[in-house]
Order: sequence, then structure tokens, then C-alpha cells
Amino acid sequence: MTILDPDENKYWGNLDVSLKEICEDITLEEKCIKKLFNKLKDSESWELTIKSLFSPYSDLHSTLSQIFHSNKTVFFQIFAAKVFADKILDNQLIIDKAIKILVGDNRKIIPLVSNDPKCLVLPIFFTKPDAIVDLFYENLITKFNIKTFYATKETESKKLLTGITKDTIQKLLNKYDNSKKKRIKRKSHVWWVISNGDQLKIYFRREKRAATAIKFVTHNEFIKTADAKILIFSENGNRLDAGLGREPTRSLAIANFLAQQLFDPNISYEEKIMELPKETILPFFNAIKVGDEKIAKILEIRVKNAPLDGSPIVEIRSSMNEPINKNIRELEKRHNLLLISDSANILNTTVLIDDIPYKLHFNVKSKTVVITCSNKGYRDEEKKNVERFFKSIMS
Repeated sequence: MTILDPDENKYWGNLDVSLKEICEDITLEEKCIKKLFNKLKDSESWELTIKSLFSPYSDLHSTLSQIFHSNKTVFFQIFAAKVFADKILDNQLIIDKAIKILVGDNRKIIPLVSNDPKCLVLPIFFTKPDAIVDLFYENLITKFNIKTFYATKETESKKLLTGITKDTIQKLLNKYDNSKKKRIKRKSHVWWVISNGDQLKIYFRREKRAATAIKFVTHNEFIKTADAKILIFSENGNRLDAGLGREPTRSLAIANFLAQQLFDPNISYEEKIMELPKETILPFFNAIKVGDEKIAKILEIRVKNAPLDGSPIVEIRSSMNEPINKNIRELEKRHNLLLISDSANILNTTVLIDDIPYKLHFNVKSKTVVITCSNKGYRDEEKKNVERFFKSIMS
């Protein structure tokens, strides 16, 4: 077999496309040409795109044959681009990337290929190859089980995300890995970092905990050799959307560490349980105000802007694991202290749901309230109790 360009092999291999599998023996010219022709012949959009870029002949087969004999690298790039494009789940990802990347004559192809926008991968690649890498990881994100987390305490200071590179994140992950006092240190390898406006997206792989000879993170092989993670920081670090892989607790600890280095040394995240319109959660807040145990049994509450000199943060918690609803009521009746005048001042509360205490945080926005739950000690099924609880109040 004629040796293919090693850099091309590596580039496409890291994007889950094997050039060797595309054509086992490139000395079999007609076989290779026919194989690609059969993949493209039913798509007028692909034919139109290839001709717009190379256009030596009127028919597709002749065009592919001419490209093969004049520049095998380009031929295999077209082949690889087709295989790659077929793996993209959401065509809108390709269209958005094309609108952003393509300029001049190449941009004119966008409205002409609306029946098969996957072919836009080709002009994107020949205009800016790195954009294909971004497209690959953006597509990977759609395959992850992404969970949303919010900072337990919002950070106000704005941090610039420009200038954060793979090398920046790799150094931080090395710092994290080296801080662990273990005989065998597990390595992390950063594959992709992109900052886009207020978002910072990171994809990295981490060695398996199990002792195995096949645990590469420096090869982007799509077999279970290492655990993959996606971290998307936004809203000045106050929000995290993450695919945490097979070790969610450790992965969240890594996300906390990165956020503390990049945004705020005191930042930490809790998982979003649900996001509700403000009006639907008012019965819960009102139950806290009036101390109604039938709706919500409160074991602890922490509020800001308390109606005291200096508007301090006030925290009340049960000493006997009994509800403190009556104590909240007592503060207002006996001491004329209305602890909760505005639901936006409730920072967190511990609520007894099915005899399990849940520590909940409330992020009150203009039209909605985001409810997050402490990550400590709760299984996913137990967290669903919180969702069921609030749905029962709403009904």
C-alpha cells in the first residue's frame, strides 16, 4: 500500500476518520475512485460543491478521476470530508459554521446546497481546517449526557475568556493531577478548547482508574481507553454545562478546580434540578413566609438583605432536626422581623421531602427561578424527589 501522508492520517484519525479504511490499497485506482463516486453520486449538492472548488470536468466520475491522478492528498481529503460529514448529527452546526467561515465566492455555495448542507464541510475544510476540528467537538457535545450546574455563590467580577488556550488548560489539569497524593498518578490530556464570547468549552480525556495497559489519552481513539469529559463554562463562570463521563464526582471536582483557577477561588457548583416560572413557585415561597408546614417543612434557611441594620445575611437552622416554620412565624409575630420580604433574598433552604433533608439553592432570575441541589450524599433518583415535590406544589 502506498504510504499516505502521516499528518493527514493523524488529523483525520483524531476526528474518528480512518484514511486507511477509506481505501485499503490506493494503488487500485479505479476501486478508490468508484468507492467515492458511489458515496456521492446520489447527492447533487456534493457534486455541485466539488465542481465549484475544482471544476475540471462536467461529470462527477471524470472530476474525481482527474483529482485522484493529479493530487491524491486532495482526493482523500474529499473522501474523508464525506465520511466525517455523515457523522454530524445536526446539520445546523454545519450551516452555522459555514456562515461564519466562508467568505467571497465560497460563501455563494451556501444557499445552493440546502437539500444536503453536509457538503459544506468541504469548503469549510479547504478554507479553514481548524474549523472542522471545532465542528467535530461541537458534534460530540450533542452526544453527551449534558447536565447543568450553577455556582452556589455568584461571582460578580468579570473575567476575560480570550487568551485561554489548550496549553492554559493543560497546565491547570497537570497542576490538579500532581496535587493528588497517589502512587500512580492519572493523566489528563486536553484535546480541544474554544472561547466564544461568554462561553469557554473544554474537551479532555482522563486515564482510567483501572490498571490496564490500554489507557491512552494522547491518542484520540474512540474506544474505551480513557474517560472523556466536556466542560462548558458560561455566565462569567456562574454556570457549568458538563458531560462528566463515568466518574461524575471526580469530574465535578476537576470542574470546580478549573473554575477556581479561572474565575473565582471560592466557586463551586451544584446540579440544576429544574427551572420554573416565578409565578409557579410562589406557593412555596409564601409557605416559607407564613410558616406553613403542610406545604413545606423547613429545617434551615439562609437569606440575604435581612431587615436589620446593615442588611446582613441571616441563617436559621433546626437544632433537633425539627421544622423551623414556627420559628420563622414567631420572628414576625413577636419580634416584628419579617425575615423574607422578597423571595429573591432566599439564598438556600433545607427542605424535608419524604423524610429526606434536601439542601436547595435558588437562583432567582427576571422570569424564572433555577433550583439547584447540593451534590453531597444524593443519588440521581433522590434528586428526582425534589422535582416531584415542586410539581406537586404547582398542581
